[in-house]
Amino acid sequence: MYPHPIPETRPPQVPVARSGEGPRAAGTGLSWLAGGPTLLVTAWLLVALPLLLAGQYRPWLAGALFVPVAAVLLYGAARLFAPSGHRWPALLTVLVAVAFTAVAVATHAEHVIIRRDPGSYAQFAYWLARHGSLPIPGDLEAFGGPDPALTLESPAYFQRGDRIVPQFMAGFPLLAALGHWLGGWTGLLVTPAVLGGLALLAMGGLTGRLVGPRWAPLGALALGLAFPVLNAARATYSEAPALLLTLGGLWLLTEAVRPEASRWLAGLAGLVLGLVLLVRVDFAREIMLLLPVIGWLATRRACGQAELAGRALPFALGLAVGAAYGVVDGVVLSWPYLQLIKGSLVPLLYLFGAALVVVTLGVVAVNRGVRLPARLTRRVPDVAAAGVVLLGVFFVIRPYVQTVHGVKDVETQKYVRGLQTALKLPLDGSRSYDELSLYWVAWWVGWPLLVLTLLGAALLTRRVLRGAEPGWVAPLVVFLGSIVLTLWRPGITPDHPWADRRLVGLVLPGVVLFAVWAAAWLAGRFLTRRPRWLVATAGLAGVGVFVVPAAVATAPLVPHRTEAGEVWAVERVCAAFRPGDVAIVVGQRGWQEWPQVIRGVCGVPAGVVKQNTPSEVRRIAAKARAAGRNPVVVTGNEDPGVLLWVAGTARQVVRLETREHTHQLVRRPRSTDRIQVVFWMAPAPR
Repeated sequence: MYPHPIPETRPPQVPVARSGEGPRAAGTGLSWLAGGPTLLVTAWLLVALPLLLAGQYRPWLAGALFVPVAAVLLYGAARLFAPSGHRWPALLTVLVAVAFTAVAVATHAEHVIIRRDPGSYAQFAYWLARHGSLPIPGDLEAFGGPDPALTLESPAYFQRGDRIVPQFMAGFPLLAALGHWLGGWTGLLVTPAVLGGLALLAMGGLTGRLVGPRWAPLGALALGLAFPVLNAARATYSEAPALLLTLGGLWLLTEAVRPEASRWLAGLAGLVLGLVLLVRVDFAREIMLLLPVIGWLATRRACGQAELAGRALPFALGLAVGAAYGVVDGVVLSWPYLQLIKGSLVPLLYLFGAALVVVTLGVVAVNRGVRLPARLTRRVPDVAAAGVVLLGVFFVIRPYVQTVHGVKDVETQKYVRGLQTALKLPLDGSRSYDELSLYWVAWWVGWPLLVLTLLGAALLTRRVLRGAEPGWVAPLVVFLGSIVLTLWRPGITPDHPWADRRLVGLVLPGVVLFAVWAAAWLAGRFLTRRPRWLVATAGLAGVGVFVVPAAVATAPLVPHRTEAGEVWAVERVCAAFRPGDVAIVVGQRGWQEWPQVIRGVCGVPAGVVKQNTPSEVRRIAAKARAAGRNPVVVTGNEDPGVLLWVAGTARQVVRLETREHTHQLVRRPRSTDRIQVVFWMAPAPR
């Protein structure tokens, strides 16, 4: 934070949209693309969570409340949606988004049985669509009451008394439940594809605002070609809605720092960005990164930019209100999940408090006239730009100087060792492979684009610190900060392509946006008044940098649907139960995959026997019969041996051969693997 802008030594020759230009020049022909879907999703979340807390999340009630809230939000941003002459960039961006959505819908996963996060999210959303309330009843009375040998808990579903609490934040399931209301299982499963396409529209709008309208389609295309983004849109992950709200919120904030913008717009930007916490709890880190942006806004009058004064308070209040939705969801509905990840959350809260104190002290000092020496402020932009370059170099050489051992969970270590054995890698279950994080990005976008990214990030850092790019302050802080923090510690099980979802929220959008800006800067600096053939050749080469490596990496995986047929499998399983049945689940895969499916989709009480012994199963079955129910024993193991041992017989209900992504640790995934979904059932022994 610096007391006054430092003038450029020479006028910039970059064909990008500048903060001082009028709305038309900045590409508001793309405004509906960035702002419209973002505000509609925001309006839905604003009404959905209170209804869920009240146990009344119903389609007719949510729809009735949504209409006026959406109207208010759209009216508040109406000035941004004035027509402009930039129609071709908007049309091309729409075509990119439509093509992306079509591919994601056509190849969407059917991950509804719980093995990884998409299955957990799908079951969460299905429950909300059918019941509209939380927590989930455990129906322990169907088993004759609580029993120390019986648990209702399964992966991603916590037992608290006789109730079950889903893991994860409620934001995405609330949106996916809307998809189920509109189109059943298919509607639920393609909700991420629709949200992913809308996120590309927001990417185009943000690129058009910060770089220039003509660059908007390239920004959307480059992001959509990256396989992690497509993969997150093909399965029920929370990254797609988080990406839409983040990009849309940053677009609103860049519009809010225009001199002619209203303070209401800053508050609206804060609200949208704060609501990302309702979708992903790890966005608390990005909220911390927004504190310096609030501090920068709070010092504008003292720094001679009075036209930007007054944005800080509305933005901070909007951010607080939006984040409050996430906090309430976490404390009231997802508290067991927050307890599970408190090892990451508690240090983040301490960092947040420290950042808040530092920013507050800085704002007070600047507003009281404290200034750094002029010779120091003159050097800081160049030093900071050099620091960005050094950070990039560090992440390139990191695998050669560091080996990260970040996996502490015993079960995860066993899983990693199993993958290392299969892939013929050195055995060390504690390896998190964090040192390869930049290489993960390079797998999907290519090294040439990363060179452009580093150039753009360094130059933008210098320009922002010189006061030349007010509109870039928030995007630079959030994207650059998130890229560095995510690459330093991804914090995820390191098998790919699942681990690559960490790149979707802010890393890949930031990488692409910085690279597009660098391409525009190079074009303006070296191609002005050049022969047309040279401009055309350079343009094709530039587009190739953005398109070819990503397309080559993504193409082998595009045709393959994963988890296909699981909706059919679940329907077959549900049809096998009779009225009055209760399911006693045995076996590792039975416990991992089926309890919430049986409970939530089939409507049959389900509990897991902790010790798979005939005596325990027989005793729990007797209690269920005494309660007037018909106990059956089920498992999802491929081998029915455990069922034969505890029940004496087994009937196969489902055997489905489908595909899942291959598991890689140090190489880019290029194919899928065969997996089997099996379900066995037997009458409980007497």
